[in-house]
Amino acid sequence: MLHIQYTVGGAPIYDFSLGKSFPEYLEEARKQKRSLRYDKEYRNRIEILQSFDFTVASSKIRVSPDGQYIAGIGTYPPELRMFDIYELSMKFLRRFDFEVHDFLFLSEDYKKLVFLMTDRVIEFHAQGGHHCRIRVPKQGRGIEYMSTNAEMLIFGSTSEVYRLDLEAGIFLKPINTKFEFINTGKVNPTLPIILLGGNNGSVELWDTRNKKVAASLKVSSSDNLYINKSNNNIDFSEFDYNTLDKGSKFDWYSMSNQEQVTTSTFSKDGLRFVLGLSSGNVLIYDIRSSHPLEEKSHKNDLPIMDLHFTNNLNSDSEILITADRQTIKMWNENGSSNRKDGLIGTISTEYPISSICTYPNSGLIMVTGDQTRVGMYYVPTLGVAPRWCSFLDSITEELEEEHLKNNSRISNSQLYDEYQFITNNQLREWGIEHLIGTPLLKAYLHGYLISSKLYKDLHNIINPIDYEQYRKDILKKKLEERAPMRIPIRKDKNLISNTQINKRFIEKLNKKARGEEGDESETELEHIKYRKLKKSLKKGQQQCAQALLSDSRFSKLFSDADYIIDEEEGL
Repeated sequence: MLHIQYTVGGAPIYDFSLGKSFPEYLEEARKQKRSLRYDKEYRNRIEILQSFDFTVASSKIRVSPDGQYIAGIGTYPPELRMFDIYELSMKFLRRFDFEVHDFLFLSEDYKKLVFLMTDRVIEFHAQGGHHCRIRVPKQGRGIEYMSTNAEMLIFGSTSEVYRLDLEAGIFLKPINTKFEFINTGKVNPTLPIILLGGNNGSVELWDTRNKKVAASLKVSSSDNLYINKSNNNIDFSEFDYNTLDKGSKFDWYSMSNQEQVTTSTFSKDGLRFVLGLSSGNVLIYDIRSSHPLEEKSHKNDLPIMDLHFTNNLNSDSEILITADRQTIKMWNENGSSNRKDGLIGTISTEYPISSICTYPNSGLIMVTGDQTRVGMYYVPTLGVAPRWCSFLDSITEELEEEHLKNNSRISNSQLYDEYQFITNNQLREWGIEHLIGTPLLKAYLHGYLISSKLYKDLHNIINPIDYEQYRKDILKKKLEERAPMRIPIRKDKNLISNTQINKRFIEKLNKKARGEEGDESETELEHIKYRKLKKSLKKGQQQCAQALLSDSRFSKLFSDADYIIDEEEGL
């Protein structure tokens, strides 16, 4: 099933992940005892990759360095699914005893893989399957591979980064950081630098040549940082975080002291790095500066789950794609968009997002989350369709026209009739911040959309007696009562008094209603055997006369000159 969303500038975003999976179609056909060839929805479905789904949920997607294979991990059971883009189908499936935190391609294709398991094990796979398992001292959260010296980095719920030499097969001296735990780590693609980010909103940049800290940075502060004059790098070794109070001259990006760096990435040239924070903010840094170049915000206070750089179709600059648990946002670095903050478009999902992956040099975005199918989004603004699914470019125009004919988009009037806009400040005033992230609130612009009925109920509970509104309503009601009608009622010439229209007919009906007058044929019904019939007939005429006089539908018979009865006219 196809669904079309629209960017800020009106460019379409095509969602190919809606609808049922193939097993669900089979189950429904079995219950209905019908062949799938009679299912119109099944025949009109669009699948970019066949069986690109998992039993319960998916957690991470990666593309092989040669671009031929797409691998995904999910549950339940924990499994790896490898897809060949030239066949548009699954190449093989492998299952594990424990869930997978992260995985990487160690070769250009699928022949060498490494998996970080939840049981503190690094598992290596070759072309034929499982190769070996190596246990690590602490639970890991992510892994990175340095291809220049065949060294693997494992970081997680500890202050140390474990180094594993894949050539010698031994552990090297770990990297000791100042974090309690490490959430993210990235290897610079062009420079010998490793970026590590953890709790208290700090990052450290390590030089891989001498295994020393090249720079450390408190990303939550904007100025007045301690600078190491010897190498012009930021150094917090002499700074005591516990001495910082609310009245300090430091300005924090987040109101919470526990703000964390949740994810990070480097640009393709290696000169910029991006940090995603737990507050929903995204900071872009130049590797040579301690001040952020730009700050982006998702404005929904949800932690940033993943972010990536991708090429821009219309310029040499890169486009930043960020994702939290609910939305995916696309940003233009140089700000050449319809908005000052550089926002190109937003993708809203109906399921919690865990990670995103972009296919290189294309507009295809793959999204993992808590649903069976892997999200597939095609954004022509980012780039053309990949070569292996070039048919998307030829059918998207036709699909959009058909979609618009079916009136699938919600009109603005319908949207604002059903929802009420509410700001973040209003959420805090009403004490309903816990609704953020639930289906009751939908992120929109700098606030949220809430159901009009729920908004009214909350307003009545929080403000049971709104005196100002009550006073306005009473004043308005009094003014309406005192004000005369602006358009006077004109008397119709055809309308005259009841006493001047059908007088004899009204008198006759009144007598019948009182039971004083019977039918003209009473003398013919004096025989005893017709008395019962006469009595019932008289009662019926009485009821008819009463109904005729009291029914408003026949009022014109006694007031409108067009209904005068000509008694002299013969039959």
